[in-house]
Amino acid sequence: MPANGAKSRRQMLRDGRKLSVEKLVEFVFIKSPRTLSFSHRSMGSLRHPYSRLIFEVAAACTTNRSKITYLLEALLEAKAEKQNWMRAERIFDSMLGDSLMEKMKLDLLLSSELLQRFEVLWSRLGGAAGGVVSEDTYKQFQQQLYFTLFEIEDMALLPATMQFILEDYHYDSRGKGVIDFGGFANSMLELADNWTQSRAVADFASFTDRIIECCPDSSAESSKARAPGDFTLSKEAFFRGGVVVPRVEGGQTVYCRTTL
Repeated sequence: MPANGAKSRRQMLRDGRKLSVEKLVEFVFIKSPRTLSFSHRSMGSLRHPYSRLIFEVAAACTTNRSKITYLLEALLEAKAEKQNWMRAERIFDSMLGDSLMEKMKLDLLLSSELLQRFEVLWSRLGGAAGGVVSEDTYKQFQQQLYFTLFEIEDMALLPATMQFILEDYHYDSRGKGVIDFGGFANSMLELADNWTQSRAVADFASFTDRIIECCPDSSAESSKARAPGDFTLSKEAFFRGGVVVPRVEGGQTVYCRTTL
């Protein structure tokens, strides 16, 4: 009986990720509402709803061992679920031109709250120092994101997710070999879109604060985003919302973001 019960539980977990097209559409429109397209992301990417779905199903696992076993199996079998997801992706993309969807998307894209938080993360990953984030830094950051968002730190996740991380890197770097701020901000926006329960800017900001906490600053400064005029960096850096320029105050050079 216990063996049959365990087998039944494993089957239940497998069925939890094998949803019909109708259920997948319900998932991305209602249960875990998306605002931005995800059809360009691979199934195991943290920016694709499949990763969010398997995380939610894995919550039913009673031990860390059963949870990591389920996640590894789900990531390995991701391509087997692609057919239904492709249909759901097409349905979702067909709605992106809707006026309400456009308004919600613009609210996110034009949010200074989110932009400031992305700048904090960008700085902590070394982007402010050189104007770009390196491939190695990007991959390490993504690996930590899998641990954080799947809520389990197990090294077995590394080989299972490496291909998805590499595919995300190729997309976010846009063939440049490094990540610039535009690619990074867009990537973080898609990440937040996939892991929040609403389309509200405040929820996106709270999610980004959570990620900032997992990416500690080398200094003792607060992890919260500061006001635009107070945001300081180690050298001049350009962002979508403006340019960071040096200014001398009290005999010291500080770097402040100004609006273009």
